[in-house]
Amino acid sequence: MPRRESDERFDVDTKALLTDRVKPIQFKVDDEPPAMYMARPKELIWRSEKYLKFVRSLPCVITGQTENVVAHHLIGHGEGKMGGKTHDLFTIPLEANEHRRFHDDPKAWEARHGSQLEYVKATLKRALELGALG
Repeated sequence: MPRRESDERFDVDTKALLTDRVKPIQFKVDDEPPAMYMARPKELIWRSEKYLKFVRSLPCVITGQTENVVAHHLIGHGEGKMGGKTHDLFTIPLEANEHRRFHDDPKAWEARHGSQLEYVKATLKRALELGALG
């Protein structure tokens, strides 16, 4: 397994590369949303093509490749529904072939590469560091 310290695939200065290409996505915070006062509010799913575009511009979390990267939505872990996707915020950059391998056997993929949750957390942290989320 390649290590970040010794593998030239990870020598790309992604911060400089992405800073020029990414425009911040603004979050609106309502500290007292109307749904808070409803007994059974309808669940809303957050969608943002801008955020997905940002995720696709990041290197793959497994291979480090920057070509053919897709935004993989978190599956399992209490997220996503039958026939539906989770929030766009819960995505990670995966190279297309790696994405296919994930969908072929999610449990084996996570056993080999670790939990998707860690990658989602790292992707969100990167988005905040780069100013894509503000």
